[in-house]
Amino acid sequence: MTMDLISTWQHALKDIDSFELDFVCQSHHKFIAPKLESYTINLARSNDTLQWRVEEHELEAVLGLWTWSLLNSSPEWLQNGLGRLVGLSESEARAEDTDLYFHKWIFRQREARMVSTKMVCLPQCMFGFFSGLYPNDKEILIVKTENRLETMAAQDIYVQFIRSVFQNMGELGGDTNVISGSRDGYIAHNTRLDDLVNCFETSNLGSREDALLCLVPGLRHRGLLPMLSGGSSVVKSRIKELTASRNWVEAFSILWWLCERSEGEEFELSVFELGCLCRRAILQTDPNIQAEGYKYACRLIENDPRTRFIRSLRDSRPTNWMDADQRPEQWKAFSLQLGWVIWHITQKISDRQGIQSSLESLGIHGSSVPIGKANGSENQGKKGEQAVLHWLTNNDEGLYSRELLSVDDRLALDWLCQNRHHALLDWLIARWVELEERCPGFLYHITIWAVEGKYRVAIDALRRRGVSINMQNPKDGSTPLIDKIMAGDRKAIQELLDAGADVNGSHSSGGTPLSVASHKGDLETVSLLLRKGSRVNIQDSDGFSPLMYATEGGHVDIVRVLLQRGANANLGSFGGSTPLMAAAADNRVEILELLLSRGAQVDMESSDGCTALILAARNGSTEATRLLLSHSANVHKRTLGGETALDSAREYDHIASECITLLESAMA
Repeated sequence: MTMDLISTWQHALKDIDSFELDFVCQSHHKFIAPKLESYTINLARSNDTLQWRVEEHELEAVLGLWTWSLLNSSPEWLQNGLGRLVGLSESEARAEDTDLYFHKWIFRQREARMVSTKMVCLPQCMFGFFSGLYPNDKEILIVKTENRLETMAAQDIYVQFIRSVFQNMGELGGDTNVISGSRDGYIAHNTRLDDLVNCFETSNLGSREDALLCLVPGLRHRGLLPMLSGGSSVVKSRIKELTASRNWVEAFSILWWLCERSEGEEFELSVFELGCLCRRAILQTDPNIQAEGYKYACRLIENDPRTRFIRSLRDSRPTNWMDADQRPEQWKAFSLQLGWVIWHITQKISDRQGIQSSLESLGIHGSSVPIGKANGSENQGKKGEQAVLHWLTNNDEGLYSRELLSVDDRLALDWLCQNRHHALLDWLIARWVELEERCPGFLYHITIWAVEGKYRVAIDALRRRGVSINMQNPKDGSTPLIDKIMAGDRKAIQELLDAGADVNGSHSSGGTPLSVASHKGDLETVSLLLRKGSRVNIQDSDGFSPLMYATEGGHVDIVRVLLQRGANANLGSFGGSTPLMAAAADNRVEILELLLSRGAQVDMESSDGCTALILAARNGSTEATRLLLSHSANVHKRTLGGETALDSAREYDHIASECITLLESAMA
């Protein structure tokens, strides 16, 4: 059933598949070391039903032999309620992060407990029986199930199968969200994971919790477990809906739940969103909402939410388990930044003494975040700090007391990025995103500042808030990459490309980065863009290609590079003008030779019937005329107005006398 389900998610490239079962083989002679061997199980898809099948008798035989060997080794395997490892290996079952994803994705009814590593005989199996021999050992995470031996062994076979299947998947897909749960308040939910769980249950392999214990570690191991944090778009939309309906209590509850159970980037994004919500709540006029904001802010400042959560579990963990000081995430820096903002917000209220006393008891004061320098200057650092406080401690009405997009706003960005105040940076960008609707183009300038400062952390924060690095300037339709190519700022160009800027992202007029660089004659940037995947024959809204722009600019080296990379020498504008015509009109002989050597058709016509020869004659381009004639250009071609190349030359005889002679000779 599982293979049939997954086949509906993605195109099956083959009708035969297999997976390996690993077994530890022990000789009857105890002095011979055990060997790890594998056995291949084959699956095939029938031609008529397209359903996957496995040889059931083979699986039953494997399962029977395995359970028999385990029972033969110890009668304890008859125990009802065996324990399953949380994770796929001993090292994973020992890890704090495993405890976090267990409580986020797996936990429903049965809590994980920590037991001795001697309980599970890895790698022979990922389950074991409980023993009272090592009551004080807390080494690996185990969940006690209601399953007997044959079910646990079948689940282990399923784990090996599903790991093999996941190896061929690019992503899990489906919809991911935080939904209400029964016992634990909320649960992380994915529609496709839920489908897999249903298959597991229907196949009588165990309960939903058993299914999650088997599936989630495999998904995580393959990098398929969906990202779910306070920064996820679906969560942010939910928080927005809740606060709009004034249900701040549930908004805080969801974000707190995510903070308690997240690791790494997901944790940082979740605490950033929770801190942002605290700041917003405290700036509300409703005292109940303010109180909720202060409550969660103090919780965040006092302790890492995960430390508090783990300590609340019924089954204890080892000393220093989930110690915030030992974790890779920078919770301490975050708590100081949040406390600093809250302190300065309270400076503006009349009854601040009680709140500030509470903050002081948590080690927070007005200088919890040191001023630091910006661009090597203490004065600029101070200005940057004050600009940050202006944005973060005022409500919307208080923001417009000074000019926006001032030098101080740029110093705010410099100060935050250079001093690594990443939480403050995230909240500042959130404020700037809110402002964009009222002041279109504001975020475009912020993006440019971030690029010029090479502040990747700011670029990433903007992207998380929905700001595209390829955004167009509302005023002139340009993009950051095109602007920096126009300015010749190669460091900024490289920064944009490294940050994922679209090399084919266009100006509102249709101009592309490659076209702009080609027109400017910037060979280094042209080469860089081509290496990064620029489409060499891309056209703007007038049909002009990079080759046409390079030709018009007379940039021989760029024309050569574009042709070498596959530029179409005959690709004309929507008016029919071709690079050959442009080169002929301006008497650019070297470019003409390059174009002709790459297959440019000498007698192509524009929409008004002009050919390269007619344009060369009209502009008195003697050398171009001579070259085109040597390539058998048709001297008898006429424009829609009936003019030949000779007629055009005679009309402009003051500049085209030599062309007249060449054309008359060719027509003789």
